[in-house]
Amino acid sequence: MGVNEGGIKQASNLCPDPGEPENGKRIGSDFSLDSTVQFSCDEDYVLQGAKSITCQRIAEVFAAWSDHRPVCKELKMDCK
Repeated sequence: MGVNEGGIKQASNLCPDPGEPENGKRIGSDFSLDSTVQFSCDEDYVLQGAKSITCQRIAEVFAAWSDHRPVCKELKMDCK
């Protein structure tokens, strides 16, 4: 199934690369439908957002992640 006369491509079964959070890493490199990737942060950083996201079907022809990529925030230690 290729491009039809209307120029509509077949449904995408891949989500875009979610990237990696700054000061953290992504676990998993499968971006296909129903796949899940997880995120972790470096030492002294705390994850804000979804720890894992899943590639889902959106509007029949698109695939998109269930949530945004999280961010890693620096742990502020108040040791005075």
